[in-house]
Amino acid sequence: MKRGSSLWRSVICFLLCISLLFSYAVAALADQASEREGNQNYFSNQGELVDDAFTMLPLGAVQPEEWLREQLLLQKEGLLGNMQDNYPIYSDSNGWRGGSGDTWEKGPYYFRGLMQTAFILNDEGLKAKAMEWINWTLDNQRENGFMGPLQDG
Repeated sequence: MKRGSSLWRSVICFLLCISLLFSYAVAALADQASEREGNQNYFSNQGELVDDAFTMLPLGAVQPEEWLREQLLLQKEGLLGNMQDNYPIYSDSNGWRGGSGDTWEKGPYYFRGLMQTAFILNDEGLKAKAMEWINWTLDNQRENGFMGPLQDG
């Protein structure tokens, strides 16, 4: 009985090795066949497909000027930049920052705007506030991959 199972293991191992080598060969041929065209930041349609009408740019690729920059600075000095200090649901007690408070989507929506504004303005103060949210989320990912508060709202 052992001899038969040993034979099957050898066959399966051989087939896995062959398939792995084949996948590397296919990938190498695909890289040689054509270089990627179009947007260099994200994969876009290739070959004879119609180009994407809109392509997302990396955060910070477009810098605000004049009126738009003034609006972002007003947000920084106003509600966006002071939300955590003035509204308890966005403070340290928020479930998305490790507290036992709000666990619904209010926190992540606020954080998304905070993070984008912080990095677009390259503002160290706002970045520090955003990093509190980022660090808690990354530091508390569970084994099953879930990120976010443990309890439901």
